[in-house]
Amino acid sequence: MFTDITHTPGELFATVPTVLGFFPQESLVILTLDEVEPAAADPTSGDRPTRYQLGPVLRVNLDNLDDGETLGQLERLIPTLSQPLAFLLVVSQEVATIGETIVLAEEELTRRLRRVERLLHANRTIVAGCWVVPELLKGETYHRIHGHPAEDAAVVDLELLRSPNGAWDSGDMGDPAGTHAMRAIVKAGYTVAVDREEALGTFAPVPPPLGVEGMQRVLQRAEESISRLLSRGCEPPAVAAAGEILAPRVRDAAGVATLVRAYRGLLQGLVAGEETPESLSVDPEAMTIVATVLGDSLLRDLAMGTMTEDYAVAGHQLMHAAATIFRGPRRINALALLALYQAGGPCRMHMVPALMTACAEDADHRLSRLALDCAHKGMFTDLQRACLRAAHAVRREYRIPDDEDDSAAGEHAAGDPRSAAVDDGRGRA
Repeated sequence: MFTDITHTPGELFATVPTVLGFFPQESLVILTLDEVEPAAADPTSGDRPTRYQLGPVLRVNLDNLDDGETLGQLERLIPTLSQPLAFLLVVSQEVATIGETIVLAEEELTRRLRRVERLLHANRTIVAGCWVVPELLKGETYHRIHGHPAEDAAVVDLELLRSPNGAWDSGDMGDPAGTHAMRAIVKAGYTVAVDREEALGTFAPVPPPLGVEGMQRVLQRAEESISRLLSRGCEPPAVAAAGEILAPRVRDAAGVATLVRAYRGLLQGLVAGEETPESLSVDPEAMTIVATVLGDSLLRDLAMGTMTEDYAVAGHQLMHAAATIFRGPRRINALALLALYQAGGPCRMHMVPALMTACAEDADHRLSRLALDCAHKGMFTDLQRACLRAAHAVRREYRIPDDEDDSAAGEHAAGDPRSAAVDDGRGRA
């Protein structure tokens, strides 16, 4: 999504808050790197330096490194990584500096780090080094605890870190606020949380702007709309023209298409600047449309036809408002859609916190669990394509009249075989 050219560990570490969506504290951060196309040849030497691109980023509480559940998650997740290199970064105030020697507050922590390194090595991922830094703030000094020394960088082809002035071993943190990613995130209207608790707290429920009675009327109208549009499993299955058995889910296909167009219209209003999340939150008609879409899995899946880059920011804004206003299954669906919009958006930092919140509140919510698995392993493009394909498939199965944009997006996704590969992804926060 964003490209920051980094030359030292400190510059690379400065990008971590924009990836996680918060500034980690007392954490182990695992940064993996993919080798990409070599840079242009140096005009003097003719050398073509190897370049690396940041891959999945995993974060674990230091206190949890000996926890059986956390280790089990790492043991399941690390084998899915395909990146050849990894950097380990310990962000902790419990680091003592004695001259040039780095001493961790507890020897036990060193043992736990070695356990993580063994998991990575077993996956044929080279741990290029392990660094410690008190905080990810501009000017903080990072130090390398261990790893491949700079003079042996060729062993793992670490041209990225052939940096001057011994920056491989120690140096000053870059400025997180000065990274291209941070500037673009702020421009898009996002903010990076101070810590993980604040990041998760952004999805906390709030009193409905329409008031309790106003929200009750919205929910009543939404349920009435769903009853008009859909059948909820009372009738026997119907036989389609082609002979396949279809559950009689849709009563009014044209009405469903109208609902989806109305939902898209809300997003278009946000994109055009004609509406804001706040203005829609106090609009009973708009909230009824959203409540109807979020009130049934079929309607929710049809809304995934808007999971395109054009609507990524607007969809995130609308679903964030919905997730804080609605309760129960509608809130969970809103959290899931919020995360899915981010899969194709300008940043993905709220994706994992939103899905973790959804799964914590409803462990059986299949869409959230699937999306979280994908987000952990980084298949964002595949996840976005699968959303478009799913919406198109629902339209086709239930003979919902095509919305022009949905039709084109769905057919494009359906034509790409990778769009079905939604079983692994990146970045654990």
